[in-house]
Amino acid sequence: MSTVFGISRLCAQAWIMPVSRIEWLSTLQSEKNMIKKVLLAASFCLAAVFAHAADVEINKADQAALDGVKGIGPSLSSSILEERKKGDFKDWGDFEKRVKGVKEKKAMRLSDAGLRINGQPLQASAATQAAAGKSAKKDEAKK
Repeated sequence: MSTVFGISRLCAQAWIMPVSRIEWLSTLQSEKNMIKKVLLAASFCLAAVFAHAADVEINKADQAALDGVKGIGPSLSSSILEERKKGDFKDWGDFEKRVKGVKEKKAMRLSDAGLRINGQPLQASAATQAAAGKSAKKDEAKK
């Protein structure tokens, strides 16, 4: 917004004040460069957000891709790769059994962060779904 006002101010100055044409054009050019820089920075920010949200297939990802998933650090990614050498993960249950330190709660967080096994996110277990159903019924009863 201030850039628009800045350009309009420059145009007004060109008519009111006796400023050399070259000086006026160089100031206008610097305003355009600033707009380009802001747009470039915004596009990089958006690209980073969308790249972070991408799904990562656990049976195909390398260590760098695994480290990019929120909740997976170098130690956990190394454990995942070591277990994967023994064979691909069949499903989330297999993943939870084979990788030390990953239980249902951690697996749900990793799934929410974009980790996939055979293209599938973690489905909530029957116990988790039942607990969610009970709390929903209690909320409806209170109303």
